[in-house]
Amino acid sequence: LSLSRPLPFLSNNAHAVCFILFQRRRRDEFRSKLSIFVVSLLNPYHKVDCRQGRITCSEDFKFLARKLTHGVVDKELQRKSALELEMSDSVRFKTQEFVKAYMKKFGKEYRRA
Repeated sequence: LSLSRPLPFLSNNAHAVCFILFQRRRRDEFRSKLSIFVVSLLNPYHKVDCRQGRITCSEDFKFLARKLTHGVVDKELQRKSALELEMSDSVRFKTQEFVKAYMKKFGKEYRRA
């Protein structure tokens, strides 16, 4: 569905609403894919043998996954419009580095502030 030009059967107001809904759907699809990726990056930190930044409880794991996912989505939205969001290799690499750096701050065990 391309909404680059108005659809003839919609009023201007209806077209704007349709465009906003389309942007929201694209952003939500991106957030969904990114959240799966962030959870896969956090899983090693949730294991018993983790040496740095170990996440000890499920509530902290869920909190961190949500926080990091929304943080990356917000950063990407600062750089791109919702229509341009996609799970590229660049986004994967930046997310991976962000999670590593974030978890490194906590030392041996993650503690929510």
